[in-house]
Amino acid sequence: MLKLLACLFILLIPSAFAQQELIGGQQYASGSSLKSTYFGVTLRTPAGFTGAFSDQNGSAILAFNSATIAIIAIFQHGANRAEYLRLLSQPFPVSAQLTLQPISQVSEQGTTLSATYSSDADVDGLGVALRSQTGSSVLVLGFGKSGLESLRKAVAVVTAQVVFTTPLAVRGNATLRQQWAQTLGG
Repeated sequence: MLKLLACLFILLIPSAFAQQELIGGQQYASGSSLKSTYFGVTLRTPAGFTGAFSDQNGSAILAFNSATIAIIAIFQHGANRAEYLRLLSQPFPVSAQLTLQPISQVSEQGTTLSATYSSDADVDGLGVALRSQTGSSVLVLGFGKSGLESLRKAVAVVTAQVVFTTPLAVRGNATLRQQWAQTLGG
């Protein structure tokens, strides 16, 4: 009987930790290990959060929500440092009624850029751009009324889990990829 339980344990445990490919419209429980083969990114749904993924109109967005904080991770390929510097320096519209204003200069540590935001509605924000050597990147935008320090911790949990791998977007024949991109783009 003990051998049977050991075999079941060995067979079932790896599937509990297996990475799930992000699928549009899918929701993910706290602690889920997620990946985007196309962008070459893996990460985990933070404890206490639920996740949802959307990949419509060329945008790949993963949203994490808790009772007090919302975090959005936007996957991109080909965005450069200058584009992120410009983006993080601008106001961040959350909704028609709420726009977060930058309250700091963009800071830079290696391939990571970050900026903080605030609003008249006591909502704080934090934007962090993580860039890989292969051209993939993740822009993590967090906001909420829980205070800037709590927000920093939640966003840090997400960014610490991001691992870049070789994205599908840069594998294979570069000429063929360009031809397909031109064909599909019109």
